[in-house]
Amino acid sequence: KTDNPFEKKRTLLKLTCCFETSHKNIAFEISLTYLKKLFTMARTETGQTQIFACKALTKLTKIMGSFFQQNHLSDLIPTLMEMVFINNQIGIYICQTLNNIIKGQGDLNTTRGSNNMSPYFDNLLKHLVKCDENVNFFDRDRNLALHCLMTIEHLVDYSSHDKQKLLLEYLVFFVMRIKDIFNKTYLNTGSIIEDLEAQYCQIIRKIIKKLVTPLDIKDCTQIYEVIVQTFNRRKGVYEEGLIAISSMAVNMKENFTFFLDLPENNFNNFVKYSLDKDKYVNHFLVQSGIIALADIIKATSSKFSKYSKDYIPLLHTILVEEDIKKEVKLQVIALVGDICFHIGKEFSPFLKETMEILYGACGLALNHSQEDNDFEEYLQNLRFCLVETFTLVFFGLDDCGESRTFSTFVPNIFEFFKSLVLNQSYYLRTDTSRAILAFIIDMLNTYGNDIQSILDKNILVKLLEDLKETKIPKFSKYAEECEATIKLVWKN
Repeated sequence: KTDNPFEKKRTLLKLTCCFETSHKNIAFEISLTYLKKLFTMARTETGQTQIFACKALTKLTKIMGSFFQQNHLSDLIPTLMEMVFINNQIGIYICQTLNNIIKGQGDLNTTRGSNNMSPYFDNLLKHLVKCDENVNFFDRDRNLALHCLMTIEHLVDYSSHDKQKLLLEYLVFFVMRIKDIFNKTYLNTGSIIEDLEAQYCQIIRKIIKKLVTPLDIKDCTQIYEVIVQTFNRRKGVYEEGLIAISSMAVNMKENFTFFLDLPENNFNNFVKYSLDKDKYVNHFLVQSGIIALADIIKATSSKFSKYSKDYIPLLHTILVEEDIKKEVKLQVIALVGDICFHIGKEFSPFLKETMEILYGACGLALNHSQEDNDFEEYLQNLRFCLVETFTLVFFGLDDCGESRTFSTFVPNIFEFFKSLVLNQSYYLRTDTSRAILAFIIDMLNTYGNDIQSILDKNILVKLLEDLKETKIPKFSKYAEECEATIKLVWKN
């Protein structure tokens, strides 16, 4: 109520801190009390007071986005839409506020049918696109333009199932936006062009992932050619463009091989470019190459065998290279399992080297750290990932009648399990214990007496005890089922 600008700013700062530290239910009661006042201040005040009011809204909605109901949104969204154009700094805060609401509502509601944001989706999308069209080619408005595009990305990501037709229309629109950049001669700063291209590609990927019906070759070819033009202009591949194209693989499935077999501008060459050793300094590019490759494998399934000989050696190099981030290596380990699972017998030439590399990863997984929580979490993820990958490699070979080829690697895997399970210094996540038990059961069912002679029974006893004692019903039930199976398979 004070007219003193300093007091207003100080009060807004305190309110912002309150929103950040209070329990959500308490904060929401406060937010309802002060919401209208904050919006009035954000619209009518000037200078720093207005900025602080918008900042308070951003903080509030970050923790309270999922609490807003339809009756709140009916006043909230139209008002926020009007405020985007007040000025650049205010507009950026408003975009962040919209992001928080969109994400909160998206996490709360299913994307099937409609959700609380559905009534505002069309107008909000048109409004943000208009903002992008008005400001994105000027240096001083660049950040606002990019924030508008990020809000569009969130809006698409959490869109409901009933927006398919509109998403398809905007897919074409954003592809043309990339194309239009080439005609803007006054864009003399390369980074502006690249930032816009990257953001448009992120939106394109999100739209394609949302589409239920497959795109036809003609539409996909247009998308492909436009993005490839940006590769050629940059004289190299960039992350957002690469995974925007690979999202078409998931949509098109086996039809995507059209782009993998092109005589020129072959998509395989772009992915291999991102995974090449001289690109390791750009971890984001390598990671995008892994994502793109995963999309290709998912789309082509067994037909991936045609391309595997080019990719598997690249993946092996990544796994043994010290300069690659450990999180990326984790993704590659999982990817190797997926490849073997899909191509089966065609994986055989790479099996021995793959297993030797995985054994090396097992050595790392047998470390533990009580002081570094992040590293300990990574080790937990690595252990689970290795067990899952061993399982997928086995399934891939077993499905094509090559299970005997895998049997020579089982003793070393069991030694790894023995170290993990029976050493009290290791903490095993329940899902990892379950995965180890499932693998052992598969080995017993497949190899029978040959496995019994190399498996320490104490491993089974400990796994069954741990899973039975868990408070998660699906794990304890699975342990009981496995115990019955073991009694049938195991003699004596």
